[in-house]
Amino acid sequence: WLVELSATVNCEIEFNMVGGNHDLLRLLTNKKDFDEANIVKVIHKFVSLRLKDCKNITIKPYKDVIYKDFYGVKVMGYHGESKNLKEDIDFFENFYNVDIDIVIAGHLHRNSQDTIGLGTKGDRELIRVPSIVGVDSFSKSIRKPSRAGVKFFVFSDCGKELEKTYF
Repeated sequence: WLVELSATVNCEIEFNMVGGNHDLLRLLTNKKDFDEANIVKVIHKFVSLRLKDCKNITIKPYKDVIYKDFYGVKVMGYHGESKNLKEDIDFFENFYNVDIDIVIAGHLHRNSQDTIGLGTKGDRELIRVPSIVGVDSFSKSIRKPSRAGVKFFVFSDCGKELEKTYF
């Protein structure tokens, strides 16, 4: 679908992938037994090999977080295991010595958004994206189902111009 998207929007696509708690090996416990035994790294390598000859698609190296500057808006993405993204933004700004205007995370399998102050070109935002899976046995077991979906953002010199959620 990345190849089709690249042809449809006719622009360069940068593909980033981060891991989270869903892809760690846990042998009969909830404890992380092997942090580096991460299936997302295998998936990342597979995608890299499959798309290596696609001229409009750049596969970025696997990292624990994604940090990008879009026309002066500093955006960080990560899985979002913490329930408190406000504490996380403070931690990551200090740990990586960067400014963050927008945090984009998942983990909770639901769409949500919160403004926490003023950013460079708009609000400072904490954004949780919906799960691409939607309702599964886990979301039913914790009584928190939500529709499968994705978020789409457009940035320009003016900041975040468009944000659309597709269900």
